[in-house]
Amino acid sequence: MKPTRLVSLTIAASLLAACSSQNEGAGSSSALQPCAQNGPDGGEITLPAPTPVAPSDDLLGDATLSTAQPALKTVKHPVVPSALLASTAAPLPTHAFWENLALGEGKNRINAYPYQVRAAASGLGVSLPAVLTSAVGSSTPVVTDIALGASVDFTGHRIVARDDVSATIAFEAGAGKMTTPIVEGMAYVSAHYDKLIPVLSSEHAILTVNGGGAPATGTRFEVTMNDGKTWLVYTSSPVTFSLAGSKLVAAAAFDGDVRVAQVTGPDAAAVLDQHHTSIPLGGTVRAKVDGASAILEIEWKTADGSSPLMLALPHHAPRLATGMLGAPKLRTIRGEVGGVAAQRWSLRYDAPALGFTAPRAIAASRREAVAQALAADSSFVPDATVVSQDPYFGGKQLAKLARLVLVAEELGDTARADAMRARLAPLVQAWLDGTNGNPLVYETSWGGIVTTRGVADPGADFGQGWFNDHHFHYGYHVYAASVVAKGNPGWAAQNKEKVLALVRDIANPSSKDPYFPRLRHSDLFAGHSWANGLFDLGDGRNQESTSEAVNAWYAVGLFGQAFGEPRLRDLGRVLLAAEAASAQTYWQVPASSTVYAEPLASRRVVANLWSTKVDYGTFFGDKPEYIFGIQMLPITPATEQLLPATWIRDSWPALQSAAQSAEQGWGGILTMSHAVIDKDAAWAEMNRFTAYDDGNSRTNALYWIATRP
Repeated sequence: MKPTRLVSLTIAASLLAACSSQNEGAGSSSALQPCAQNGPDGGEITLPAPTPVAPSDDLLGDATLSTAQPALKTVKHPVVPSALLASTAAPLPTHAFWENLALGEGKNRINAYPYQVRAAASGLGVSLPAVLTSAVGSSTPVVTDIALGASVDFTGHRIVARDDVSATIAFEAGAGKMTTPIVEGMAYVSAHYDKLIPVLSSEHAILTVNGGGAPATGTRFEVTMNDGKTWLVYTSSPVTFSLAGSKLVAAAAFDGDVRVAQVTGPDAAAVLDQHHTSIPLGGTVRAKVDGASAILEIEWKTADGSSPLMLALPHHAPRLATGMLGAPKLRTIRGEVGGVAAQRWSLRYDAPALGFTAPRAIAASRREAVAQALAADSSFVPDATVVSQDPYFGGKQLAKLARLVLVAEELGDTARADAMRARLAPLVQAWLDGTNGNPLVYETSWGGIVTTRGVADPGADFGQGWFNDHHFHYGYHVYAASVVAKGNPGWAAQNKEKVLALVRDIANPSSKDPYFPRLRHSDLFAGHSWANGLFDLGDGRNQESTSEAVNAWYAVGLFGQAFGEPRLRDLGRVLLAAEAASAQTYWQVPASSTVYAEPLASRRVVANLWSTKVDYGTFFGDKPEYIFGIQMLPITPATEQLLPATWIRDSWPALQSAAQSAEQGWGGILTMSHAVIDKDAAWAEMNRFTAYDDGNSRTNALYWIATRP
């Protein structure tokens, strides 16, 4: 049963101190036990102990969906996996949060939330940069607050291990080595030294060590710098550091662990001192559906099985069934994060059942208008060139026709539904068979399905051949294929494996699939997807269209229903629930949000979230209709999970102004969102539109409004 009250990031440390102390004797290898405290309003906060996800329930378990190689022509990618990866055998991740460490020279920064890190010959640069906010976005400067290195330069770095939430980097120098596990949410940055003399450096001047000068000997060092910041340094056994300019140099070679963390508040040092011996090495994410909820579980891996101090992002806090410590608190590009000490996190998301139709019938008073719109739209034929060659815009047109099929079925107009499905099937089939004008091929270097045009030209198909935007593109194709399969069991039986290959490309849940990486796009700690693939970009990963990511996971769920795959039906629900929750936290900005500072916050939306910055504008322009609209289209029954009334209400003045001045395709999308808070007004407003987005139609617009509660 879903708990009615959960702890939020805003609870002060004192409110949870008693809860934390109650659990100190619970055993280091278990999660915090449930306890109760009085919340800010005086009510009791109950923290239920998370129930582990059983292997039999785990939607992300090792069982494969298929081991078949896609029935497509094979090609090798121009970008060859390099020696930055210790293992270059496909399939390989293409969208991991750490991908910059393995692309190009591997020197661009990544964000592990809260710490940003960069690899260099001198070691691992670490920063907790300030967040700079303007009306056009938020950014974080490239700085090196503290670097973990050695008395000699390293010959390079390699990713030697990886899992759902981490990548481990090995830096080598002769017979010595430094190994650093980069784990999302890590409260400290850690390095294990082997036969090396540790050197800690900074671009800031080091003022004091333990309140005075160096040398200093011990296992805990408090380092103050001339930027006003204080860092704690922990060593697993005593070390003597001398101070040489802006460097702390150990007196001798060291075999052991060094950890660093910035002190960010009056309670932070005590909490960091308490938990510094528990070092996270990685973690495993598991998932299941529980009634109308989705459970995502992160089990942190430590060397001794203890409960590490990790930091929760804003979208975690209201979903965590684990007590939060309140400190340390850090301000990041994702808002404020706070400490959690537990070996296992259990996150509960709202995940209503998915269906091909809205969760309520078309309003009787509007049924005839929807039928009339369908009669006019049912002659729609996708543009032959676009639908044959463009995986994105062609996919949108396939999905538009598929939506019309479903509305016709719901209206009982079987003749039109059958005719449109018959028109749709061969268009979908051409992509699956590779007989269209830009055939899909299987790429063997990384492991994935790309377009012929895309793999030959990184600028073609939105970078699709470099693995950009696969979930956006294939979500439309899988959706259309699922609609065909729903009404044509014979077609479904013949084409299941071919459609499943597209699903495996974007949402393969198994690490044992020999042809596709696990969950190519999904970052289940961040809670959302990343869209850019093999492009080495200074600001890291990015994603613009949360709504098209939601559409992809909706399509995966519908595939599960149409093709008889309950695991994929439920996996679609889990991924959709997580994506929507993160979209509502980081892309949608209601008045109550504290994630972004002014003047960005009052714009009510951001277009593009990067690892290390946030852009208000889109890649294709900064008009409000683009920025809001790209977080809404395509509007389907799944959109109900994505667009909350609070955000639409707070944003409506800006949305209304944009809708009235925008070209009709975008204006129609924004007007459809008005139905979330005023379906009657939205119904009347739709009468002025005569043109629609290429993935939308008048039928779909009226259907959406007519099925609002």
